[in-house]
Amino acid sequence: MKLYCIIVTYNGSQWIDRCLQSLRESKLTVTPVVVDNGSTDGTLDAIQDNYPECIVLPQKQNSGFGQGNNIGMEYALAHDATHVLLLNQDAAIQPETLERLLACDDGKHLLTPVHLNGDGNRIDGLFYKQTIIASAQQNGLAEDFLLSGNGKQYYDVEYANAACWLLPVELIRQIGGFNPLFTQYGEDDNYVQRVLFHGYGVRLVPGAFIYHDRKTHGNEAVYKKGSLYRKLLLIDTNIRLGRAERFAMRHKVCLQEFGAALLAHRTCEYIREWIAAKWTLCRNRARIRNSRNIESRKSANWLN
Repeated sequence: MKLYCIIVTYNGSQWIDRCLQSLRESKLTVTPVVVDNGSTDGTLDAIQDNYPECIVLPQKQNSGFGQGNNIGMEYALAHDATHVLLLNQDAAIQPETLERLLACDDGKHLLTPVHLNGDGNRIDGLFYKQTIIASAQQNGLAEDFLLSGNGKQYYDVEYANAACWLLPVELIRQIGGFNPLFTQYGEDDNYVQRVLFHGYGVRLVPGAFIYHDRKTHGNEAVYKKGSLYRKLLLIDTNIRLGRAERFAMRHKVCLQEFGAALLAHRTCEYIREWIAAKWTLCRNRARIRNSRNIESRKSANWLN
C-alpha cells in the first residue's frame, strides 16, 4: 500500500502546522504532497523549514482548489499510489483516521470520515446539514452514533464535501480529477455526481474523524458572489440529469433565489446576478457540453 495525502495550500499559515503534524502522528504512514497556490504569508517557508518529509509542488498562480488537487493527484498516480487522501489545509486527522477509513475500503467507494469542528466537540455544521441530515431518512444516520462510533461500520451517503476524501486509485482512474469549469466551490459536488453516475458510491465511516477549522465556507465573500452561477453550472454539468430535468431544476433554483431576494429586498442585486450567471453560462455552453461528454465516459478525466 502506498498512500499519498494531497494538501492544496493558499495563505494557510494559521492551520498548516496542525494539518501536517496530524499526518506525522498518523498510525499509517502517509506521504504529504503540498500544492501551494502562490501563498504570500509564509506558508511555503514554514512547510519547507519544518516538514522535510513533504513533497512540495509550488505554483506561480492560484489555480483554485480543484486544479491544485489535480496536480497533486497526477503526481500520486505517477508515483504508484494505491490510495490518495485529499485534505484541506484547515483540517487535521486523528491518528486512527486513515486506518479506519481503509478498513472500509472496497475500491468502489469514495470514503469520508466524520467532520468535526475545529475544537472537536461537535460535528461541523455544514457536514451535519449536507451529509448527515440529507442522508438520515435512508440509512438511519444519527449524530450521537457518529460521535460515539457505536453505529454501523459505515453508511452509504449521497454527498460529502472534499475537506477529507480517501480515494482508491482505481476509482480515480475511472472518474478522473476535478472539472476545470469550477474554480472555487462546487468542484466536489460535481465530482460526487460523477462518482454516483458511474456506479460507485460515497461511504461515511463513523469511527474515523477529522477536525475542520471553519465557521461556514472558507471564503464567504467568494462563495456568495458566485452562488447563483455555481448552482446553475452544477445543474448543467450534472450527467445524472436529462435535458428536461436540467430545465426544471434551473427554473426551480431561479424561482427560489428570486423569492429569497424579494424577502431580503435585494431584487435588483438578484437581477444583476441572474444576468451575469446566464451570460457566463451561454459563453461556456460549448465547454459545458464537452464536459458532459467527457465525464460520461470512464477515464482519468481532467488528469494529464
